[in-house]
Amino acid sequence: MDTATAPILRDAVVAVMARGRSHLALDLSEVTWCDNASLYTLLGIRKALQHADGSLTLTSVSTPILTALNRTGLSPRLPLALGTDHEPPS
Repeated sequence: MDTATAPILRDAVVAVMARGRSHLALDLSEVTWCDNASLYTLLGIRKALQHADGSLTLTSVSTPILTALNRTGLSPRLPLALGTDHEPPS
């Protein structure tokens, strides 16, 4: 996930929301890179879903996602599902 792919994710979520879905779970287990722009895109998606009385949950997050969340201090603002495949890096 980077500045090139974040808009693709955003547009995909907008399309899902347009079909009436407001509770999303994203499986990010295959993500091999995550920059700050992508995290802020996820935050924006979460805010949009909350505005629609929905929710966003990240599931099966990869180590790069966890590293980025910890690096930026955004972990508390993006909910992780229990049972993720990786432990946060120390």
